[in-house]
Amino acid sequence: MATLTAADIKNVELLAGFQPEELEELASQLKLLDYAEGVVVFTVGDSTRSIYLVLSGRVQIDLIGKTVEETKLVVLGPNEVFGETTFFHAAEHNNTAWCQEPTRLAELPYDTYEQLLKSHSSIAFHLGANAAHILAARLQATDQWIREVLDHDEQIHRRELRDRYHNVFHPSFSTPGGFVGLGGNW
Repeated sequence: MATLTAADIKNVELLAGFQPEELEELASQLKLLDYAEGVVVFTVGDSTRSIYLVLSGRVQIDLIGKTVEETKLVVLGPNEVFGETTFFHAAEHNNTAWCQEPTRLAELPYDTYEQLLKSHSSIAFHLGANAAHILAARLQATDQWIREVLDHDEQIHRRELRDRYHNVFHPSFSTPGGFVGLGGNW
């Protein structure tokens, strides 16, 4: 089985600012995973509690729900991370991650992170701080997306109200003889 080195993970966004000795220590604790094209890493409802570092290849994250068609949220490539929301907050995954091509990942299981925390390792604190930056950026992007969806829904709602108004009242104005009961043609 191949082992990871600091050089393999030094450019991963989650590990920005790590010292070489921290990278070496962390690399020794990561699980190296190789996936073929089309293989699912996790799916909606899974409770895997790991964070994944993309070393090579591409991982697509899809939103899949009861009332929502499969929707591509993002495609992640080398040096990006995913799985952080269920890593820091135990919950079932609400999306699916699958490999668009042969992909190599490094997995950090939560149990390993928890051991680092208990030992007061600077790695754990550094990981948490970097993850907070990544999560904040993703939350801001999600807020923007929600704002755009709501603006779009409001535009559709206004259009529907205008059309309903037009369909209800417009025929009255174009009916021969005007309004009934107003005496004469209006």
